[in-house]
Amino acid sequence: MARSDWLRTFIAIYRTRSITEAARFRGISQSAASQQLIGLEKAIGTSLFVRNSLGVEPTESGKSLYFQTAQALDKIEMVLADLETGTIKSNDLTIRIGTTAEFFSAVVLDKVAKTDLKVIARFGQESELIELLEQGELDLVIVSTNPIKKSITSTLIDQTSFVLVANKVLFPKNQLSSIEQLYGWVHQKSWLSYSLELPITRKFWQTAFSVPFNANVVFVAPDLRAVLESVEKGMGISLLPTYICSQSLSLGKIKQIFPVGKLVPSQYWFGCMRQVDTNRMHIQSFLELLKTKNL
Repeated sequence: MARSDWLRTFIAIYRTRSITEAARFRGISQSAASQQLIGLEKAIGTSLFVRNSLGVEPTESGKSLYFQTAQALDKIEMVLADLETGTIKSNDLTIRIGTTAEFFSAVVLDKVAKTDLKVIARFGQESELIELLEQGELDLVIVSTNPIKKSITSTLIDQTSFVLVANKVLFPKNQLSSIEQLYGWVHQKSWLSYSLELPITRKFWQTAFSVPFNANVVFVAPDLRAVLESVEKGMGISLLPTYICSQSLSLGKIKQIFPVGKLVPSQYWFGCMRQVDTNRMHIQSFLELLKTKNL
Protein backbone atom coordinates (compact mmCIF):
# COMPACT_ATOMS: atom_id res chain seq x y z
CA MET A 1 0.00 0.00 0.00
CA ALA A 2 1.35 3.41 -0.98
CA ARG A 3 2.18 5.73 1.93
CA SER A 4 1.50 9.46 1.97
CA ASP A 5 5.21 10.32 2.47
CA TRP A 6 6.04 8.30 -0.66
CA LEU A 7 3.49 10.35 -2.59
CA ARG A 8 4.90 13.61 -1.24
CA THR A 9 8.36 12.58 -2.39
CA PHE A 10 7.00 11.52 -5.77
CA ILE A 11 5.35 14.93 -6.24
CA ALA A 12 8.56 16.69 -5.25
CA ILE A 13 10.52 14.64 -7.80
CA TYR A 14 7.90 15.33 -10.46
CA ARG A 15 8.09 19.08 -9.89
CA THR A 16 11.87 19.37 -9.62
CA ARG A 17 12.67 16.62 -12.17
CA SER A 18 15.49 15.64 -9.79
CA ILE A 19 15.72 13.10 -6.98
CA THR A 20 18.51 15.15 -5.38
CA GLU A 21 16.49 18.38 -5.42
CA ALA A 22 13.38 16.58 -4.24
CA ALA A 23 15.30 15.11 -1.29
CA ARG A 24 16.59 18.57 -0.36
CA PHE A 25 13.09 20.02 -0.57
CA ARG A 26 11.65 17.21 1.56
CA GLY A 27 14.44 17.41 4.14
CA ILE A 28 15.53 13.81 3.67
CA SER A 29 18.59 12.10 2.21
CA GLN A 30 18.88 11.32 -1.48
CA SER A 31 19.02 7.63 -0.55
CA ALA A 32 15.75 7.91 1.40
CA ALA A 33 14.07 9.70 -1.52
CA SER A 34 15.21 6.97 -3.91
CA GLN A 35 13.93 4.23 -1.57
CA GLN A 36 10.55 5.94 -1.23
CA LEU A 37 10.23 6.18 -5.00
CA ILE A 38 11.16 2.51 -5.37
CA GLY A 39 8.59 1.59 -2.70
CA LEU A 40 5.86 3.56 -4.50
CA GLU A 41 6.69 2.02 -7.88
CA LYS A 42 6.56 -1.47 -6.37
CA ALA A 43 3.26 -0.70 -4.65
CA ILE A 44 1.53 0.37 -7.86
CA GLY A 45 3.43 -1.99 -10.14
CA THR A 46 4.83 0.43 -12.70
CA SER A 47 7.74 2.83 -13.35
CA LEU A 48 6.98 6.49 -12.69
CA PHE A 49 10.16 8.11 -14.09
CA VAL A 50 12.92 7.46 -16.60
CA ARG A 51 16.41 8.86 -16.13
CA ASN A 52 18.06 11.18 -18.66
CA SER A 53 21.12 13.42 -18.76
CA LEU A 54 19.23 16.27 -17.03
CA GLY A 55 17.64 14.21 -14.23
CA VAL A 56 14.36 12.30 -14.51
CA GLU A 57 11.31 12.55 -16.74
CA PRO A 58 7.85 11.22 -15.80
CA THR A 59 6.38 8.27 -17.65
CA GLU A 60 2.73 8.31 -18.73
CA SER A 61 1.94 6.45 -15.49
CA GLY A 62 3.85 9.11 -13.58
CA LYS A 63 1.88 11.91 -15.23
CA SER A 64 -1.39 10.16 -14.51
CA LEU A 65 -0.54 9.61 -10.84
CA TYR A 66 0.56 13.23 -10.44
CA PHE A 67 -2.70 14.64 -11.76
CA GLN A 68 -4.66 12.28 -9.52
CA THR A 69 -2.83 13.13 -6.30
CA ALA A 70 -1.08 16.52 -6.45
CA GLN A 71 -4.05 18.79 -5.81
CA ALA A 72 -5.36 16.69 -2.92
CA LEU A 73 -1.97 16.52 -1.21
CA ASP A 74 -1.41 20.24 -1.68
CA LYS A 75 -4.68 20.93 0.14
CA ILE A 76 -3.62 18.63 2.97
CA GLU A 77 -0.30 20.45 3.27
CA MET A 78 -2.13 23.79 3.45
CA VAL A 79 -4.43 22.54 6.22
CA LEU A 80 -1.50 21.10 8.18
CA ALA A 81 0.35 24.40 7.85
CA ASP A 82 -2.70 26.30 9.10
CA LEU A 83 -3.06 23.93 12.04
CA GLU A 84 0.57 24.49 13.02
CA THR A 85 0.17 28.27 12.90
CA GLY A 86 -3.28 28.22 14.52
CA THR A 87 -4.88 30.09 11.63
CA ILE A 88 -7.44 27.47 10.57
CA LYS A 89 -11.07 28.42 11.24
CA SER A 90 -14.28 26.41 11.22
CA ASN A 91 -15.56 28.31 8.19
CA ASP A 92 -12.51 27.15 6.23
CA LEU A 93 -13.85 23.59 6.37
CA THR A 94 -15.89 22.23 3.48
CA ILE A 95 -18.30 19.31 3.52
CA ARG A 96 -19.67 17.73 0.34
CA ILE A 97 -23.15 16.30 0.95
CA GLY A 98 -25.18 14.02 -1.27
CA THR A 99 -28.89 13.30 -0.76
CA THR A 100 -32.28 13.96 -2.37
CA ALA A 101 -33.20 17.56 -3.16
CA GLU A 102 -36.37 17.27 -1.05
CA PHE A 103 -34.67 15.90 2.07
CA PHE A 104 -31.90 18.46 1.77
CA SER A 105 -34.36 21.36 1.53
CA ALA A 106 -36.68 20.12 4.27
CA VAL A 107 -34.19 18.73 6.81
CA VAL A 108 -30.50 19.24 6.04
CA LEU A 109 -30.53 22.92 5.07
CA ASP A 110 -31.76 23.98 8.50
CA LYS A 111 -28.80 22.18 10.09
CA VAL A 112 -26.35 23.71 7.61
CA ALA A 113 -27.53 27.17 8.63
CA LYS A 114 -26.43 26.41 12.21
CA THR A 115 -22.80 25.78 11.23
CA ASP A 116 -19.91 27.74 9.75
CA LEU A 117 -19.15 24.98 7.26
CA LYS A 118 -18.83 25.56 3.55
CA VAL A 119 -21.29 23.14 1.94
CA ILE A 120 -21.38 21.67 -1.54
CA ALA A 121 -24.62 19.75 -2.14
CA ARG A 122 -25.22 17.14 -4.80
CA PHE A 123 -28.57 15.52 -5.57
CA GLY A 124 -29.18 12.24 -7.37
CA GLN A 125 -30.19 8.61 -7.16
CA GLU A 126 -29.07 6.85 -3.98
CA SER A 127 -26.93 4.28 -5.82
CA GLU A 128 -25.15 7.06 -7.71
CA LEU A 129 -24.47 9.02 -4.51
CA ILE A 130 -23.08 5.96 -2.72
CA GLU A 131 -20.75 5.34 -5.66
CA LEU A 132 -19.52 8.95 -5.50
CA LEU A 133 -18.95 8.54 -1.76
CA GLU A 134 -16.84 5.42 -2.32
CA GLN A 135 -14.80 7.31 -4.92
CA GLY A 136 -14.12 10.14 -2.46
CA GLU A 137 -16.17 12.66 -4.46
CA LEU A 138 -18.55 13.17 -1.51
CA ASP A 139 -17.91 13.36 2.25
CA LEU A 140 -21.37 12.52 3.55
CA VAL A 141 -24.34 10.84 1.88
CA ILE A 142 -27.85 10.73 3.36
CA VAL A 143 -29.98 7.90 1.96
CA SER A 144 -33.09 5.92 2.89
CA THR A 145 -31.48 2.52 2.33
CA ASN A 146 -28.62 1.39 4.54
CA PRO A 147 -25.69 0.46 2.23
CA ILE A 148 -23.99 -2.70 3.44
CA LYS A 149 -20.41 -2.02 2.34
CA LYS A 150 -17.15 -2.62 4.20
CA SER A 151 -15.72 0.72 3.06
CA ILE A 152 -18.69 2.72 4.41
CA THR A 153 -19.99 3.34 7.91
CA SER A 154 -23.62 4.38 8.37
CA THR A 155 -25.56 6.01 11.20
CA LEU A 156 -29.34 6.15 11.61
CA ILE A 157 -30.20 9.86 11.73
CA ASP A 158 -33.94 10.14 11.13
CA GLN A 159 -37.19 8.21 11.00
CA THR A 160 -40.22 9.57 9.18
CA SER A 161 -43.83 8.47 8.99
CA PHE A 162 -46.37 9.06 6.23
CA VAL A 163 -49.60 11.05 6.18
CA LEU A 164 -52.61 10.68 3.87
CA VAL A 165 -53.50 14.25 2.93
CA ALA A 166 -55.86 16.46 0.91
CA ASN A 167 -56.66 20.17 0.85
CA LYS A 168 -59.81 21.66 2.43
CA VAL A 169 -61.82 21.49 -0.79
CA LEU A 170 -61.33 17.75 -1.30
CA PHE A 171 -61.42 16.84 2.39
CA PRO A 172 -64.32 14.46 3.23
CA LYS A 173 -67.42 16.26 4.54
CA ASN A 174 -68.07 13.57 7.13
CA GLN A 175 -65.31 12.19 9.32
CA LEU A 176 -64.07 8.77 8.21
CA SER A 177 -64.12 6.43 11.20
CA SER A 178 -63.12 3.09 9.70
CA ILE A 179 -60.92 1.51 7.06
CA GLU A 180 -64.04 0.51 5.12
CA GLN A 181 -65.25 4.12 5.02
CA LEU A 182 -61.77 5.28 4.03
CA TYR A 183 -61.66 2.88 1.09
CA GLY A 184 -65.16 3.85 -0.06
CA TRP A 185 -64.06 7.47 -0.17
CA VAL A 186 -60.42 7.30 -1.27
CA HIS A 187 -60.60 4.87 -4.20
CA GLN A 188 -62.79 7.31 -6.15
CA LYS A 189 -60.39 10.22 -5.81
CA SER A 190 -57.59 11.45 -8.07
CA TRP A 191 -54.16 10.41 -6.83
CA LEU A 192 -50.92 12.41 -6.88
CA SER A 193 -47.58 10.63 -6.74
CA TYR A 194 -43.80 10.85 -6.78
CA SER A 195 -43.47 7.99 -9.28
CA LEU A 196 -45.53 5.72 -11.48
CA GLU A 197 -44.29 2.70 -9.52
CA LEU A 198 -45.94 3.98 -6.27
CA PRO A 199 -44.06 1.47 -4.06
CA ILE A 200 -45.16 2.97 -0.72
CA THR A 201 -48.71 3.69 -1.90
CA ARG A 202 -49.21 0.18 -3.27
CA LYS A 203 -47.91 -1.35 -0.04
CA PHE A 204 -50.27 0.84 1.99
CA TRP A 205 -53.22 -0.02 -0.28
CA GLN A 206 -52.59 -3.75 0.03
CA THR A 207 -52.08 -3.58 3.81
CA ALA A 208 -55.07 -1.33 4.53
CA PHE A 209 -57.62 -2.56 2.00
CA SER A 210 -56.33 -6.02 0.98
CA VAL A 211 -56.78 -5.10 -2.69
CA PRO A 212 -54.37 -3.87 -5.39
CA PHE A 213 -54.06 -0.11 -5.84
CA ASN A 214 -56.99 1.08 -8.00
CA ALA A 215 -57.18 4.88 -7.67
CA ASN A 216 -56.85 7.20 -10.67
CA VAL A 217 -53.32 8.63 -10.90
CA VAL A 218 -53.60 12.09 -12.47
CA PHE A 219 -50.24 13.67 -11.57
CA VAL A 220 -46.72 12.25 -11.28
CA ALA A 221 -43.64 14.37 -10.54
CA PRO A 222 -40.24 13.10 -9.32
CA ASP A 223 -40.08 15.80 -6.65
CA LEU A 224 -42.06 15.55 -3.42
CA ARG A 225 -42.25 19.33 -3.16
CA ALA A 226 -44.18 19.44 -6.44
CA VAL A 227 -46.48 16.68 -5.22
CA LEU A 228 -47.15 18.61 -2.01
CA GLU A 229 -47.95 21.76 -3.97
CA SER A 230 -50.35 19.82 -6.19
CA VAL A 231 -52.16 18.60 -3.05
CA GLU A 232 -52.36 22.18 -1.77
CA LYS A 233 -53.89 23.25 -5.09
CA GLY A 234 -56.63 20.62 -4.76
CA MET A 235 -55.51 18.47 -7.69
CA GLY A 236 -55.95 15.25 -5.72
CA ILE A 237 -54.79 13.36 -2.63
CA SER A 238 -51.46 11.79 -1.74
CA LEU A 239 -49.45 9.85 0.81
CA LEU A 240 -46.54 12.06 1.87
CA PRO A 241 -43.65 11.82 4.36
CA THR A 242 -43.99 14.10 7.36
CA TYR A 243 -40.73 15.94 6.67
CA ILE A 244 -42.26 17.28 3.44
CA CYS A 245 -45.78 18.13 4.62
CA SER A 246 -45.52 18.98 8.35
CA GLN A 247 -45.32 22.74 7.77
CA SER A 248 -48.21 22.70 5.31
CA LEU A 249 -50.27 20.73 7.84
CA SER A 250 -49.47 23.16 10.66
CA LEU A 251 -50.46 26.11 8.45
CA GLY A 252 -53.76 24.45 7.54
CA LYS A 253 -53.02 24.32 3.81
CA ILE A 254 -53.71 20.58 3.84
CA LYS A 255 -55.35 18.18 6.30
CA GLN A 256 -54.85 14.57 7.33
CA ILE A 257 -57.67 12.48 5.87
CA PHE A 258 -57.27 9.44 8.10
CA PRO A 259 -54.47 8.24 10.45
CA VAL A 260 -52.47 5.67 8.49
CA GLY A 261 -49.17 5.72 10.40
CA LYS A 262 -49.54 2.12 11.56
CA LEU A 263 -50.41 0.95 8.03
CA VAL A 264 -47.34 2.41 6.30
CA PRO A 265 -43.79 1.36 7.27
CA SER A 266 -41.64 4.21 8.55
CA GLN A 267 -38.89 5.50 6.30
CA TYR A 268 -35.40 5.51 7.82
CA TRP A 269 -32.57 7.85 6.83
CA PHE A 270 -28.91 6.97 7.20
CA GLY A 271 -25.89 9.26 7.23
CA CYS A 272 -23.03 7.48 5.45
CA MET A 273 -19.33 8.25 5.29
CA ARG A 274 -16.21 6.38 4.30
CA GLN A 275 -14.41 4.38 6.98
CA VAL A 276 -11.21 6.27 6.15
CA ASP A 277 -12.95 9.58 6.94
CA THR A 278 -14.23 8.70 10.41
CA ASN A 279 -11.49 10.78 12.04
CA ARG A 280 -12.57 13.96 10.20
CA MET A 281 -14.26 15.68 13.09
CA HIS A 282 -16.23 18.31 11.15
CA ILE A 283 -18.03 15.53 9.23
CA GLN A 284 -18.70 13.58 12.42
CA SER A 285 -19.96 16.71 14.18
CA PHE A 286 -22.32 17.54 11.34
CA LEU A 287 -23.59 13.95 11.33
CA GLU A 288 -24.38 14.26 15.04
CA LEU A 289 -26.19 17.53 14.34
CA LEU A 290 -28.42 15.74 11.82
CA LYS A 291 -29.58 13.06 14.25
CA THR A 292 -33.18 13.26 15.38
CA LYS A 293 -33.23 13.57 19.17
CA ASN A 294 -35.55 10.61 19.81
CA LEU A 295 -33.33 8.12 17.96
